Amino acid sequence: MRFYLKCCLVLLSTLLFAQNEALQQYILTNTKEIEADTRDFKGLSFLDTLLANKRIVFLGESSHGTEEYSRTKLQLIKYLHKKLGFNVVLFESPMTAGTYFNLARDTASAGELIRNSIQNIWHTKTVLQLFDYMKENELSFGGIDPQFIPSKYPDLIYANAFSNYPDIKNDLIGLENRISEAFKNGQNSKRLTDSISNAYAGLLSKLDKISLSPLQEWMKHIVSININYYARLNNGDERDLCMVKNLVWLAENTYPKEKIIVWAHNTHIDKNSLNRSKFMGKILAEHFGPQMYGVGLYMVNGATALNDRTIITVKVPPKNSLEGLLSARGFKTAFIATNDSSFNRQLTTFHWGKTRQDLNLSKSYDAVILINGVSAPEYLK
Repeated sequence: MRFYLKCCLVLLSTLLFAQNEALQQYILTNTKEIEADTRDFKGLSFLDTLLANKRIVFLGESSHGTEEYSRTKLQLIKYLHKKLGFNVVLFESPMTAGTYFNLARDTASAGELIRNSIQNIWHTKTVLQLFDYMKENELSFGGIDPQFIPSKYPDLIYANAFSNYPDIKNDLIGLENRISEAFKNGQNSKRLTDSISNAYAGLLSKLDKISLSPLQEWMKHIVSININYYARLNNGDERDLCMVKNLVWLAENTYPKEKIIVWAHNTHIDKNSLNRSKFMGKILAEHFGPQMYGVGLYMVNGATALNDRTIITVKVPPKNSLEGLLSARGFKTAFIATNDSSFNRQLTTFHWGKTRQDLNLSKSYDAVILINGVSAPEYLK
């Protein structure tokens, strides 16, 4: 028995060695180096072929608090816009607040736009550059997340959308104020769910009876999303489904002829997610099929910030992990497509730079970017 067990272990070890050798060879010959912050987009022309028939490109990140992720994505977004015609950017941020950008772009500064459109985890100097760029180049912007943030948006958006229906406008603003006060005062969310959900259901009933403009239709969609989101707020299983519905609605109603970039966490864009509460990428891959392209971003060496801005050191990865294999080749910012058979197996990665995850990267993403040497961002005051 021991002899057979020893033989099995030797065979397994030989197989793993062969797999790692094949993957290392593929990495060596197919990795592209991205040079961040170059004005002439040096080294990005390989994207022209990869994204030739893609309509929706997802740019992930294993942590929301990594400066180099934002720099790299800023560079990629500029390239996708200028060279490949992507004119819409959607964030993993509140769906209503995201609308503030499009309505206030001509009157508000980029700083005001960023503070009222997205969550404060991205209130950084580099993301501010993105907002400056979108403002100057007339890109459209939106949020897909049902989560709430305090913002100036309710008065502006609802006053704009429902000036011809003042009772509905006042109901919507009043409901937003209730939610804002509850979160501000630290009220237990369990006390919100039923009353908020029922209030949105009452608003939907009113909206069903009137003729609506395109902006009002989007507001009606948000109201319908909020009914289920607040009803299941404490279950933690509704958020990704809401993001799916929001993104599909925007892609097929507001921007039916536009190419779209989505900025979100790796776990949300994962097309092979086994997490019951994070399955946006999986459903959207089925819906959009080959029109969708997902890029997961990972890091090694340095520090990152958690959502509360606590700075942590990125863990040293195992030699045969994704981070270990790519960083061993000396790349600073490495881009590699994952559609090769050598990626079609379980491979260790790190979630938030600290928690081990085993993923089949060829099924989860179309490509990955590894950044060697990272830091926490500089937040806006």
